[in-house]
Amino acid sequence: MTCALALLAAACEGGVGFSNNDGDGGGGDSSPLAGLTGLRFEPPRFDLQTQYAQAVSATYKVIGTFADGERDVTTLVTVTLEGASPCTLDSGQPQLQCSGERGGEARLTVDAAQQHAEAPLVLRVTLDELQGGAPGNSGTLFGSAAAGGAAPTLVYPPDGAMLPPNLSVIEVMWTDTANDLWEVSIESDRSSVKLYSDTPSVRIASSAWQVMAGSNREASVRIVVRGLVQAQPGSAGESAAVTLHFALEDIRGGLYYWAAAGDGGIIRYDFGSPDKPAEQFFTAAKAGACVACHALSRDGTSMALTYDGGDGPSGILDVAKQTLRADRAYKANFQVFTPDASQLVASSAGELTLRDAQMAAVVATLDTGGKATQPDISPDGNTLVFVRPAKHSLDWQFEGGSIVSAPLANNAIGAGNVIVASQGENNYYPSFSPDGGWIVFNRSTGDSYSDDDAALWVVAASGGQPIAMTQANLGANLRNSWARWSPFVQKYKQGQLLWLTFSSTRAYGTQLSDGQRPQLWMAAFDPAKAAAGQDPTYAAFWLPFQDIATNNHIAQWTQKIVAIE
Repeated sequence: MTCALALLAAACEGGVGFSNNDGDGGGGDSSPLAGLTGLRFEPPRFDLQTQYAQAVSATYKVIGTFADGERDVTTLVTVTLEGASPCTLDSGQPQLQCSGERGGEARLTVDAAQQHAEAPLVLRVTLDELQGGAPGNSGTLFGSAAAGGAAPTLVYPPDGAMLPPNLSVIEVMWTDTANDLWEVSIESDRSSVKLYSDTPSVRIASSAWQVMAGSNREASVRIVVRGLVQAQPGSAGESAAVTLHFALEDIRGGLYYWAAAGDGGIIRYDFGSPDKPAEQFFTAAKAGACVACHALSRDGTSMALTYDGGDGPSGILDVAKQTLRADRAYKANFQVFTPDASQLVASSAGELTLRDAQMAAVVATLDTGGKATQPDISPDGNTLVFVRPAKHSLDWQFEGGSIVSAPLANNAIGAGNVIVASQGENNYYPSFSPDGGWIVFNRSTGDSYSDDDAALWVVAASGGQPIAMTQANLGANLRNSWARWSPFVQKYKQGQLLWLTFSSTRAYGTQLSDGQRPQLWMAAFDPAKAAAGQDPTYAAFWLPFQDIATNNHIAQWTQKIVAIE
């Protein structure tokens, strides 16, 4: 973002007016910038600090160098702000105006008469907040405490996670039985957030989230927890630090997932409206049957559903009208829409059929060269990927799966190319990245159904050496499964960033222990690292809009959430 301030030149002696000038003035010696040999800002840099929502300003000058010395040329030049500036340039005077809503970094720049100057700007915004029953003098107690004492153990968030700036909320959790008051410090060059609590967790939301995430796009924060005993506050123990990274761009699109408890059914969440909670979309009560497995068209207008578990009847739902236009008209276990939502590929009994997406009429039975299941289609619609099991029992339960891709055109597929060949292990649940370059898949030693050792891997869509997603997987026996990609490619620094979601039975801080129930997790993916053969993932984070009391699976993405009519 570039904010420009055009400062009109004042009238000089004799009544001749001068405007902003980026050249030599075109008037020879009559130009007030004639003979300019250098420019500089005064001051040479701006290091500003303010409390959250408290405005701060700073005055600047532009000094020009000439043969006879220096003079103020502020009114003769155009100053701009470059970068994601937390401040703006005053339209009437040479001042920076900063609202204090967020911190950040930028550069003041000026170009005139073939001369250039820059001045770095850093605004640091601070916020202190009391949570729970933390006393009003918490900041004073920790400010006076010496280092030492029992140290808390930070258990969430995970070190090295990348977060979307619009996630809107995250909890910090730790264990500590020795202390009864804690300070959570979230620090960077751009921001400082200190949260105080008398319970071993804090919630970063609202103003605290705005300061932390809004100030640190494409940057990182360092989180440390200190604890002390209020009756003896002379020393405070300090946890090991955790680093969180923030993406440049907000996450977009919609997520539909299956919640297996209570009413059950499909829940949806709109990342474009992060302040709104997830909502029940199509429950068992509404459908009159159990609804679990589902697939969404990329535009979010259609959903393919399977009722009553595996091998149950299927239907196609109009998302906006919430009406079924092909109710129980066919059987399918795994389905995927073509990018234009006009057709879908469905698996049943080891066979893939291409169907019309209106009434599910069979267009063609696809020749996969053997049993096939779990199809996905590339974003350009030209490639089908699927699993070829060595031993097929059910579409969701088989052994020795290999990942196969085949060209898709004219209602048929060409010869399949095995891009991940089983060596006795099971490879399954393939999914194309939004740029079409990568396929994420599951690998396990089991039969592809609720496998304890299921882990996430990725391979280039053209084939090659598969790469374990070590950071996203976290560890062994966590049932990391059902990975699906966000439909958008984001910019990040000099490269790109992708996102994927999956279900996992890993611990969520102090609220859920390992193996307790599957939840939805999200991780960032760096395609440049994948291209270099490195683990391309960041540590995964728990999606905060889900109900922690339900088993949550099968998160399917759309480009947008379609309103219900």
